[in-house]
Amino acid sequence: MITTLYGTLFTSPAHVLINPVNTHGSMSKGIAQKFKQAFPPMYEAYHALCQADNFDIGKLLLYKGGEKWVLNFPIKKHPNAKARLESIEAGLQKFASVYADEQFASVSFPALGVDDGLTWDEVRPLMESYLRPLPIMVYIHIDKDPYAEPLRADVLAKRLNGQTQDVTFEAFWRNIVNLARKTPQHHTLGDTPKPFSVAVRDEGKRRISLSLLPEGGESHFLPQSVLKDLWQYVLMTGYSLPQNLPDGLDSVGDMVVSFLSKLDYLRPIIIQPDGGDKVIGLHYVPPISRGDSVAVTLEPA
Repeated sequence: MITTLYGTLFTSPAHVLINPVNTHGSMSKGIAQKFKQAFPPMYEAYHALCQADNFDIGKLLLYKGGEKWVLNFPIKKHPNAKARLESIEAGLQKFASVYADEQFASVSFPALGVDDGLTWDEVRPLMESYLRPLPIMVYIHIDKDPYAEPLRADVLAKRLNGQTQDVTFEAFWRNIVNLARKTPQHHTLGDTPKPFSVAVRDEGKRRISLSLLPEGGESHFLPQSVLKDLWQYVLMTGYSLPQNLPDGLDSVGDMVVSFLSKLDYLRPIIIQPDGGDKVIGLHYVPPISRGDSVAVTLEPA
């Protein structure tokens, strides 16, 4: 399944992140430069392979770091050259032949070659033809993220090298109750924001409930059990669409997304499911700790 995301792949929940590179040995700009800054040993292994003339179109270089693996994917030979569809196709063929052996469970691709002379209209059919049949979750990241905050290089390196520490439901529940008490007034996201408020009701014996009150509309109750189901789904997938919220929350999905996106580890993101329309959903970005890394090369079949 392919999901299109309007935003960076650096905070993707995917297991494998694709780094489009050249075979000359340079990572001096764009996504590749950020990967170089985050993984110096990965760059050294890649550079040495290129200098020895052992890295070419159709080969892939895999770097295993913490929970995130980086797959260097050559799209051209020289840094100043334009990407070629033939080179991208060779890499996609290789990926399709090795993903199962390497046990890739999920992968995030940029729009390959779009920053190097190709257009998304040219690249999209090719990527989809190879990636859609694969029985893994495939994310393709295109365009700019209107809700993103710039990541400093040191923060990015820590995130890419780290091990995630999932937020428990108990902590999530405390956070949203505190948020509702501290900031009861909100607006939905998008081109036509609508005001709404969030109310906290203490029912005694440590029982608390939340309700959404759209301006001029009826109150919508948010049971703790339903929010627990939502949280389990978010932990499992990393993303949540408004229409996929559990047990009736889809009817107030725009308010739920806006409210929950105020938490430090949840953020709004534009998502386009395979064959669907663009919507504003939730993106889970868990806290992290640092891990170790090791580089491995995938030789051609």
